[in-house]
Amino acid sequence: DRFALANNTISVTDVSQGVGDLLVMGRYRFFQREDQNIAAIVGIKLPSGNTRQRTNFGEVVGTHNQPGSGSTDFIFGFGYSAHFIKDSIGVSADALARINTDGANEFRSGNSVLLNLALSYKPHNRFVPIVEFNFITQDRDNENNAVKRNSGVTSLFITLGTRWRITENNAILAAFAFPAIQNLPGIQNKENYRVNVGWSYGFQL
Repeated sequence: DRFALANNTISVTDVSQGVGDLLVMGRYRFFQREDQNIAAIVGIKLPSGNTRQRTNFGEVVGTHNQPGSGSTDFIFGFGYSAHFIKDSIGVSADALARINTDGANEFRSGNSVLLNLALSYKPHNRFVPIVEFNFITQDRDNENNAVKRNSGVTSLFITLGTRWRITENNAILAAFAFPAIQNLPGIQNKENYRVNVGWSYGFQL
């Protein structure tokens, strides 16, 4: 059986399923010099996801276990990218702040700050190894004007990945991430690792 929190009690439930919230991001490059550029980043998360999932006994699952949040959240930040030594070394960094609002059932996720730094090396045109550092600190959640004790996080993930270009427009992406630092106040589930595999295709208009 699987369990979820509903009405402040643990209840049996199937896996919470449904469409999550829609996140729209925009990036505007306002500075460029040779192989370096800086961009402003803005985003908004819309409350389009399902927030009415129920347990096997018909109770509404807690908002933090729902596919959607019911809140409209805002993201602001800056990004930097550059290439050095004839484009063989790439550097990408960004700093993002996320401001969350009240969502379903008077639940509000804690505001957060995310810092990313990625380094890549291109020994030849097809294979590109990547090392990435991802730091996040998030305030504790709030529900019914009360701070949730078992929430909040400060973590640093290190990601080892690669990008393999198959053709001019096709590429396969793979990455393995593990936590170097993971501070989870109260009782929370720790992440041992993350594995991501993807495929990208570039369009030319």
